[in-house]
Amino acid sequence: MAPLKVDSHKRTIIVDDNITPKNLTLMTKARLIELAKDLFNEDIEQSLSKADMVQAILGMDGQVEPVVSAEKEEVKEDKEAPQKRYKLTLNSNSDAGGDAPLPVQVNQYCRTIPRDLEVEVPEEVITVLNLAVVTLMEEKGQDKDGRPIYKERDVKQHSFSYREI
Repeated sequence: MAPLKVDSHKRTIIVDDNITPKNLTLMTKARLIELAKDLFNEDIEQSLSKADMVQAILGMDGQVEPVVSAEKEEVKEDKEAPQKRYKLTLNSNSDAGGDAPLPVQVNQYCRTIPRDLEVEVPEEVITVLNLAVVTLMEEKGQDKDGRPIYKERDVKQHSFSYREI
């Protein structure tokens, strides 16, 4: 979790990554209990549901105001803008399982992409596939003692093509 500080006079949370209702719902019940104790010196009953714990933390104090820089607000606005969509074709290959659908996970979302079919995906899937590389060692001759010299080469792990919609 991001570093947090509470200004004890103003009861203001200073957060590197905002504590939002969405972020709170991604935490475990144990972490929510710990957070309430650390930030507000309040105990939350373990018998509460996770949703009730989130609401309790959000309502624990009306005097708590998240401090967000203008820069972070701009980033937040960018995230709310509709993402680019792409038509993606993931090619099959001769490796074992090379014709099986490929699961691609981005944060908490997992998409299973079939091979050799054009599918519509968000930009983040293209980014993940572009970042998936394998480093190969290739022989590039021999040194003066006759030992092989190897050079590293990064190759995309999956063969695919895409176009913006």
